[in-house]
Amino acid sequence: MKLYELMLKGSKMGPQVFGTWSDGGNGTCAMGAIMLGCGLMQYNEWYQSLSVVRSQFPELSVPTTCPVEGCFRAHHGMNLMDVIMHLNDFHTWSRQRIAEWLCGSKITAPKGTKKVAVGA
Repeated sequence: MKLYELMLKGSKMGPQVFGTWSDGGNGTCAMGAIMLGCGLMQYNEWYQSLSVVRSQFPELSVPTTCPVEGCFRAHHGMNLMDVIMHLNDFHTWSRQRIAEWLCGSKITAPKGTKKVAVGA
């Protein structure tokens, strides 16, 4: 499965949260949804699960820019994982919208969003 598919799968398991990996229950951020989609994450195993996901998806370390035009962090040395978390926490994009961006779709992308190749 691809990152965006895992995010969509994990998103079905609980509500979205912002500023944290998990709410301690079923709620997760966008990266947490990817880990849930992989079937890896338990609340007390965040960093172990993240390590596994990063090894399975090396593209998470690829330098990537924020797709939101005019974003002050657009060119501040972020990798794909940073941008996923940034879109979740700073721009409060839904996990569905982040998944659409990852797969190259602009179905719900607002005006001012540019397509960025991320190797999805």
